[in-house]
Amino acid sequence: MNTYRMTARIVGAMYLAGFVVGIGGIVLIQSILGAPDHLATLPANSILLAIGAVLWLMAVAWDAAHGVLMFPVLKQHNSERLAVGYLGFRIMDALFIAVMVLFVLIQIPIASEYLNI
Repeated sequence: MNTYRMTARIVGAMYLAGFVVGIGGIVLIQSILGAPDHLATLPANSILLAIGAVLWLMAVAWDAAHGVLMFPVLKQHNSERLAVGYLGFRIMDALFIAVMVLFVLIQIPIASEYLNI
C-alpha cells in the first residue's frame, strides 16, 4: 500500500508540473500566433515558438506517463478494463496534443515561404 501512496504523490506532482509546463507553452505559442499578421513576424520569433512547442511536448510525455503509472493502481482497486481504458485514453490524449504541436511547428516553414513570396 505504501508504494501506491508514493505513486499517487508522483502522479500528483507530474499532474501539477504538466499544468505549469503546458500553460507556459500555450502562453508562448499564443503570444506569437495570436498576433496580427503572425506569418510576417513568425520567422523572427521561431525560437520562442519552438520553446513553447517543446514545453507542450513535455506536458504530453507527462500525460502519457499518468496512464502508465496509474495502471497498476486502477487494476488493483477497480478493474482491468478501467485501467486499460484510462491508459488508452491518456495515450490518445497525448497523441492528439502531439499532433497539435506538429501543426504549430509546421507554421515556421510556412511563414518563411510567406515572406519569400
